Amino acid sequence: MFRSALVALKPDRSDSVISFAVDLAKNYGLELGGLSVVDPERVTHEEAVPLGAGAYKAERDARQVESAQRLAQTVSHEFSSACELAGVRCESQTCDGDTVGELARAVLSFDVLVCGHTPSGDASDRSLLLSLLKHDVRPAIVVPRKLSTGSNVMLAYDASFQAARALATLTYSGILAKRKLHVVCLGDSYAEAATRSVSAMAFLKRQGIVAECHPEELVKDPAVQLLEAAARHDAGLIAMGAFGKGAVHEFFFGSVTRTMLETLSLPVLIDH
Repeated sequence: MFRSALVALKPDRSDSVISFAVDLAKNYGLELGGLSVVDPERVTHEEAVPLGAGAYKAERDARQVESAQRLAQTVSHEFSSACELAGVRCESQTCDGDTVGELARAVLSFDVLVCGHTPSGDASDRSLLLSLLKHDVRPAIVVPRKLSTGSNVMLAYDASFQAARALATLTYSGILAKRKLHVVCLGDSYAEAATRSVSAMAFLKRQGIVAECHPEELVKDPAVQLLEAAARHDAGLIAMGAFGKGAVHEFFFGSVTRTMLETLSLPVLIDH
C-alpha cells in the first residue's frame, strides 16, 4: 500500500492539492513530502532586449526570482502548517532548478506524486503538467482546484496494458480499503465492453475486493462519457491508464487523457 506521497507545491494554486494530500495522509497513514521548485527560466522568460537594456533586465529578473522564492517559501510553510494541524508527518522544502527534473528526481523516494492542475488549463505537449507526468516514474494523482465531494472510486478500464497497471496500482495503494469501487468499461458495443471487463473483475476477485462493473457502449466522446459515469457513481477519484477507443489503444497522452485533464472535475490517479 502507499506509505508516502510527494506533493508538488505551486504558489497560489496549492490549496486543493494540500487539502487533498493531507486528507489522504490522515485516512491512510501516509507520510508526506512537499516540494516547491522555482525555475528561473520560467519565472523570467526569454525575450529580446533593446541595446543598453541588459542591466535593467538582469535587475528585473533578479527581483522576479526573489519574489518567486518568497512565494515558494510561503506555500511550503502553509503545507507544513496544514500537516502539523492534522497530525500528519511531513517534510517540506524549496529549491531552484528545472521544475520537471527536480520533481522527477524527488519522487523517486516516494510512492506517488500529488500535483495540481487547473480545468481548461494547458494540456498540450508543451505543458508543464504533461512534461512532468511523462518523466514521473511513479503513479500520479492530478488534483483540480475545486475538490469533488464524491465518496467512491471509479476505474476506467479497457483491458490495455496501461489500464491493467492502473488497476494494480489502485489495488495495492490501499485506497480501496475505505472506498467502494466502480469499474467502467467502454466498447464499440455493450458486448465488447463486457468482454473487456472480465480480466479486471477476475483480478479484483483474487484480491478479495468487491466492485460493481458497468460495461457501456461508447456513444460519445470517451472522456465525456467517463466523467458522466463518474458523476453517476458518486466518484471522488478516477483511476486510469491509457484509454483507447475500439481496438485502437492510445499512447498514454492520447486525446482521451488530454480531454480528461482539460476538463478535470475530480482527482485522477494516473499510472503509465
